[in-house]
Amino acid sequence: MAKVVRNFQRRYQSRTKHEVLLDEGKEELLQLPDTAPTPEAALERKCTESLLYKAIEENLDDSLQAIFLAHFVEHVPLKELASLAGTTPDALCHRLQRARLRVRAWLERHGWDGEIP
Repeated sequence: MAKVVRNFQRRYQSRTKHEVLLDEGKEELLQLPDTAPTPEAALERKCTESLLYKAIEENLDDSLQAIFLAHFVEHVPLKELASLAGTTPDALCHRLQRARLRVRAWLERHGWDGEIP
């Protein structure tokens, strides 16, 4: 009988420890800031992306569009892109800088006042 009581006590203590840990975790979760975007922020982001892609499409040729998006959106390293394009990283860097300036100028002409890549 004493063995049964000890087993019950161990299970109860174990369960109590887990419940305390879960309760502490709930408190931490409740204190986390809400980082989900509001519907307005999500719409603004979508409009911004749409305007940016339109600027890229209208100002850059197809090959430069692909390189621009790969580097600035997908964060592909410059060295890797240069080897794929068959050029040096320095030359590609200059092309990307000129492309970036063209996109920025187009966005500014169309009233964009936000952060530009």
